[in-house]
Amino acid sequence: MKPKRAIRLSGKGVKGHKSSSYRNRPKRQSRAGVSSERGSRSSSYKAYDDTVRAFVVHLQRRGYSGATLRLYRFLLGRFAAWLAESGVNDPLAATAADLENFQTWVSEEGTGHYAPGYAANFTKVIRGLYRFLAEERLIMPNPARALRYPKKERRLRRDVLTETELTQLLRAPTRTREAIRDAAAVSILAMSGLRVSELAALDLDDVDLAEREVIVRKGKGAKGRMVFFDRSTRSALAKYLTYSRPFLVVKRERALIVGDNGRRMKPRRIEVLVDRRFKAARVGRRVTPHGLRRTFATLLLKHGANIKVIGELMGHAGLDSTAIYTRLDISELSRVYRQAHPRGEG
Repeated sequence: MKPKRAIRLSGKGVKGHKSSSYRNRPKRQSRAGVSSERGSRSSSYKAYDDTVRAFVVHLQRRGYSGATLRLYRFLLGRFAAWLAESGVNDPLAATAADLENFQTWVSEEGTGHYAPGYAANFTKVIRGLYRFLAEERLIMPNPARALRYPKKERRLRRDVLTETELTQLLRAPTRTREAIRDAAAVSILAMSGLRVSELAALDLDDVDLAEREVIVRKGKGAKGRMVFFDRSTRSALAKYLTYSRPFLVVKRERALIVGDNGRRMKPRRIEVLVDRRFKAARVGRRVTPHGLRRTFATLLLKHGANIKVIGELMGHAGLDSTAIYTRLDISELSRVYRQAHPRGEG
């Protein structure tokens, strides 16, 4: 028989034997982010890990993106770690007071560890987890039912264009085939409220120039919807489809927006072309494609559109998301108040 090969360890190794330092080394943190420094975990936290995995599978079936699922796992892991450090023996038996204490910690003491928006993210994820547990009848009652979202500091929007700036952007010169394509992409983003990923996923058959309609088949959360665009966007798209795309595209490519390589343009490249159009337009400041989406919603609201209709056009699951996009600045709020309130001028 061949002798067993020695197992090499860091430091002094022993044949076929793990050193005490190796045995005492803490285990790596699990995906749910909960681990014990002693390398052992209670059965309650293992059950929590299993529950988080089931919750993530549930969200995946509902069409949540990989990036969102990774964020959920991270946040739930940090939440469980905090519970363990706070002496809570079983995360699945956490009380409403435990959840409120964690929320307070994130808002007050956790600011050095997390970005400002993470307090709301934590609240959303925790509410979702315990709602899932309640629906599956794994807990009763739901301790997160009364958990409120933290108040956000109201700041002026810096990523929303004025109507003048938007007009200047859409009128930037188009002297090359690439510029014609870029102009069409920016126009449909700004005038239909599409996400960058949705624009990148559009095929030729998804656009009806005659009716000025777009069918979004691959929206966020696997939700399809129909959006619309104006006559100037129709002109920009027609120009692109006639004078630009035929000279850029490779055979059998069905994507609406194609890159310089003739294939479907990736979202990151669309972000670059948006920045390029801002330079060409000399607007004076630039916003991201997400800023164009905010501009779309804000201008609709300012001109009298119903917030529920705006939410449908943008593909939002609820009005809370739409409210974030359509928050008006202080001057607009003041103007509406003075015009609408019977004693506003007093």
